[in-house]
Amino acid sequence: MAVTDWKNAPADPGATRAVAANGLEYRVIDTGDAAVFDPYLQAEMRGFLAGEQSDEQLGGARDGLAFRRFVGCTTRTPSTSPNRWAPSIPG
Repeated sequence: MAVTDWKNAPADPGATRAVAANGLEYRVIDTGDAAVFDPYLQAEMRGFLAGEQSDEQLGGARDGLAFRRFVGCTTRTPSTSPNRWAPSIPG
C-alpha cells in the first residue's frame, strides 16, 4: 500500500476550480518556507484579532505549527479582509 504524503498533497482540484471561478486562489501553504508561511501566519493571527506579530512570535508559531497541513484562499489584489495573506506570496 502506498503511503500518502498528507501534509504536502495537492489541494483538491474540484475545490481549486470552484474557488477560482470566484476569483480566488486556493492552495496548500508550504510550512517549510518562511517566505510563504509567515505572511499566512500574520493573516491568520489578524483574523483572530491578535495584531501584527513580531519576528520572534512568528518564529515560535512557525516552529509550533509547521507539522500541520494548511490551506488558504487569497486574491491577487489588495483586500480589506483581515484573514487573508499578502498578494505577493511567491508561487
